[in-house]
Amino acid sequence: MNGFPSLTGLRLHARARHVPGVLLLLLANALLCGVLSRTVEVYPDPDAVTPLIALGPLVAAAALGSATLEPLPEIAPTTARSGPLPRLALYLALALAGAVPLSLVTPAGDAGTTSYGPGVMARNTLGVSGLCAASAVVLGARLGWLPVLGYGAAVFLGGRTLRPYATTTRVWAWLNQPVGDRLALGVALAVFLAGGALYVAKGARTVRE
Repeated sequence: MNGFPSLTGLRLHARARHVPGVLLLLLANALLCGVLSRTVEVYPDPDAVTPLIALGPLVAAAALGSATLEPLPEIAPTTARSGPLPRLALYLALALAGAVPLSLVTPAGDAGTTSYGPGVMARNTLGVSGLCAASAVVLGARLGWLPVLGYGAAVFLGGRTLRPYATTTRVWAWLNQPVGDRLALGVALAVFLAGGALYVAKGARTVRE
């Protein structure tokens, strides 16, 4: 009514997009990151463990991308094509469901250090969620995780070869910037909003089998 989906419609939309399974994956991802982040505090070589924790936002974004898949076969005949409002609700709910648990289970890092602290985990999860959403529009949901993985690999493998706090590095490698870097935060939020707007407006690309 008045263009807003009913509560029943939202529940059916969520089930059709595998949301229960995605939420379980997000919870397991947060728990694993929480365990690893505590391990760093007693591990003799923290730099060897930190990249594993940094994967948390990438896994959360990939999980969000899987929720943009077409409905389950047994539900598909009863569901209409999702409109902008259900897509908006899905995007915001899953992005927050990925970011909030990660920020809660991760201990705080020191300001000005390259850290995996709560703020960085939330920033990175929102940013890569926007990247994944935009990728789903362009490539389809089944391949939407590829640019996220490629970008993450490029940042963590090549980001340290540039001058650490050069402006260009802070922009393109915002994923690996220190706690409290406002430019990196601004870029991440811009990617989150732009990717989300594109997904809400267009939806995931339908890939023919």
